[in-house]
Amino acid sequence: MGRWTTVVGVLISVGTAYLVMQFASIMDYVTALFSFFIAPLFGTVILGMLWKRTSSAGGFWGLLCGTVSSIGMWTWVKIDPTALRYVALRRTPRPWRRICIRRSGRSLSA
Repeated sequence: MGRWTTVVGVLISVGTAYLVMQFASIMDYVTALFSFFIAPLFGTVILGMLWKRTSSAGGFWGLLCGTVSSIGMWTWVKIDPTALRYVALRRTPRPWRRICIRRSGRSLSA
């Protein structure tokens, strides 16, 4: 069993090396990996600490669904870059923002 595990690990390593070649740098790859796992893990940990009714099955499925949805959104944006407008926050000014800025006395350029 140990030898087969080693062979599978080496094959995964080689596949990962080819995957990393598609990124601009190793930091882009590491950032993408962190974005897949950190956000769902944060939600799972916070719910586990602050809500008494959280179960281990709920934590597992929440973490799994969050990770799969993160990878799915990343893949969607990689395939169709125009999908970013649906996934990310929009950069267009909002009417309520102008009202809040005027009342606070700050300039609109910020």
